[in-house]
Amino acid sequence: MDNSTPSTISETDKENPLYPLQLHNIANAKTEEELRTAIEQSVSGLNNSDEKIVLWQHQKAVKEFLSDPTNVEKGNKMAETVQKCANLIAVRSGNKLRSSVLEVDKDSVREVRKSLITQFQAAGIAELMLVDLAISSYFRALNTNRAYGLLLNNGMRSDAPQEQINFYKELGRQIEFANKQFATALTLLKEFKQPPIKVKIQTKNAYVAGNQQVNQYGNNGQG
Repeated sequence: MDNSTPSTISETDKENPLYPLQLHNIANAKTEEELRTAIEQSVSGLNNSDEKIVLWQHQKAVKEFLSDPTNVEKGNKMAETVQKCANLIAVRSGNKLRSSVLEVDKDSVREVRKSLITQFQAAGIAELMLVDLAISSYFRALNTNRAYGLLLNNGMRSDAPQEQINFYKELGRQIEFANKQFATALTLLKEFKQPPIKVKIQTKNAYVAGNQQVNQYGNNGQG
């Protein structure tokens, strides 16, 4: 292994999100075991590096822009990193949900999301995802129902082509699927907030053998 003197780690390096990936430890490893450990830590850290890189790049872009606010190139760079940060927190902020619904529904979706988060005290990412799934399913069911109703109002001829008949059937299936998805998401949200069920078994009073319950203080086998 390379026995050269370890390089000095600057404060700039420590600010870089790639620093936790043990790059300096890899470069300065003196034994095979040190190198193996550093590489394993580096590989495991890659899964968590993307978010840090985005945040670090945005911070750097903001600092550079503030140092020269009239610089168009620096302003554009900061705007680019702002968008990356917005994408990073898209689920928590609700932007991911709003981007998936019709433009006419966006304001309603924002208000409904606030209400559901408050009602279910949703804080964890899994709870927020269920809130978004419930809302998305609800509005999809409404809009599909509306399209289905408009088609029915226009009338359906008895000699309608098979393609049109199939389209009606598919709309019906999509409505049913959206309704089930909505109900499932709400059920799971409720279960998240329910306390765990505690079961207390009084073994001195009874025991269960197969499907037969036998009471210790019963009728001594008499009917």
